[in-house]
Amino acid sequence: MSNLEDHEAEQDAITARHEAAARQPSVRTNFDRATEGLQLCDLMESMTGVDDLASQITDAMCHLMHVCRLMRDEDGEDICFESALETARMNFDAECDEDPDQ
Repeated sequence: MSNLEDHEAEQDAITARHEAAARQPSVRTNFDRATEGLQLCDLMESMTGVDDLASQITDAMCHLMHVCRLMRDEDGEDICFESALETARMNFDAECDEDPDQ
């Protein structure tokens, strides 16, 4: 199976779990979050033409670094990518503790 086929199979599995979760009144799961992440990667592919998942993730992070460098937050302050990344890591750890990817 090629990387693209592997990615598509993984995406199908995540999408199926997401659809099943959507039919049940529940909180968002890590599978929901992964599905949203794959949607961002699909957007990166449509914008850049890059079709491998690891490069799409890298490109998205690079684009966000440019946003942090060039834009200001709602209060006119600089946006620190490293601080945002640290907060993202803390959120990720907390979400994994709450939902251990059953």
